This record gives sequence, C-alpha cells and structure tokens, in this order.
Amino acid sequence: MRRLLALPLGLLVGLAWLAPHAMQAADDPYAAWMQGRPAESVTDLLEQASLHQRWSDWYDCGLAAAAAGERGLASYGLVRAHALEPQRAEPLAALRSQGITLPPGWCERLGVLVLPGAGWLGGALLVVAGLVLGLRVTRPLPRGLVAAGVVCLVVAAPGVISTWHDAANPFLAVVSDTALLDSTGAVLSPVAAGTVVRQEDERPWDGRVLVLVDGRRGWIPLVDTHPPGLSR
Repeated sequence: MRRLLALPLGLLVGLAWLAPHAMQAADDPYAAWMQGRPAESVTDLLEQASLHQRWSDWYDCGLAAAAAGERGLASYGLVRAHALEPQRAEPLAALRSQGITLPPGWCERLGVLVLPGAGWLGGALLVVAGLVLGLRVTRPLPRGLVAAGVVCLVVAAPGVISTWHDAANPFLAVVSDTALLDSTGAVLSPVAAGTVVRQEDERPWDGRVLVLVDGRRGWIPLVDTHPPGLSR
C-alpha cells in the first residue's frame, strides 16, 4: 500500500519541481535563437533591452535580428549598444560585419588609454580625485596624497571624456525602408532599412528628422527610425 501511495506522490513532487524550470525555459528570450529560430527571439530580446537598457542586451538583440535577416532592427540594436558603451568594440565590429562603418570615435582612436576611465572604474577614480583635490583646497595634505589624486584624474580623464563624447554622437538606425525628403516632402533618394544616418538636428519637425545620408542632407520620417510599438 505504501509503495502504491509513494508512486503518485513522487510524480507530484517531480512535476512541482519541473514546473518552474519549464516556465523559465518558456520565458527565456534566447531559447528559440539557440534552437535555430532567431526571428522568434527578436521581439522578446527587444523588450528585454528596452526594459533594462544594458549594452549587452541591445547587442544580443542586434545579433539575433541580424541572424534573422532583419537588417533594420539589427542596426538599431547595435547602434544603441554602441551608444551605451562606446568603449566596447563588439557593437562596431558587428555593424561592420553588416557592411556599416561608423566614423571612428575618440574611444576607438585612443584604444587602451580609454579603459581606466570607462564604466564604474572611471567614476571611482574621479570620486577619489575629487575628494583629494577638494580637501587640498581647504587644508594642507601630504604631497603623496595630492599626487595620487592628480594621477587618478589624469588616468581617468581620457576614458571619461571619450565615452561621454562618443555616447553623444547622434547616429540613428533606419528601421524600415524609407526615403530622404527635402523640406517640401519631395523624395530625394531611397534609404534602405539598416542604414545608419547622422542626425543633424535633435528637434523633429512635422514628424520628420533632419539627417545626413551619404553626404546628402534631408529629412526622413521619425517613425522609420524606431521599432513599432517600442516606447522611446
């Protein structure tokens, strides 16, 4: 009798243990991509990236979209990843693999000099430098401590300034096939999805944004630079 009761009880315990893992696998935005169906992962990865605003999420979203042949979303995700962490080489390399080359930024030009001042380490170095040099203004401090503060400032400065500068570069990815327009709305040239353009004016006008595309200046619909249904 006990053996008969133990069997269904064991099954229930096993199902109770497996259920959360099965639900977690179903909610995993990478699952379909890992199974060779990247197009099914793009929407979930896009939502994840929009929610958390981590460069790595936008990078993964861009890679999944590229694997699915969605050039517009691929460029969008990779451009966002680059803007969040300009010192990372991966987004730029992925864009180049798609045939898109952005002008080299300060981070790329300075190379390893940027690393100490990038991310949380750069912030920590600036805090130390600010505390030491700020105290030095109000009271005498040992020369060694003042020198350490100056070194922290000098080491952090290239990375902090470069990442700030490159993150502010006004690049936009064209998500849908569109056209470059003049001020009257006449078509100047087609612009394919996946093209990365430079925004010339941060203020939209009549639902359009002023951009530079292959040396030509004109307007494109703002809606074509943002995935449908995604909050800005």
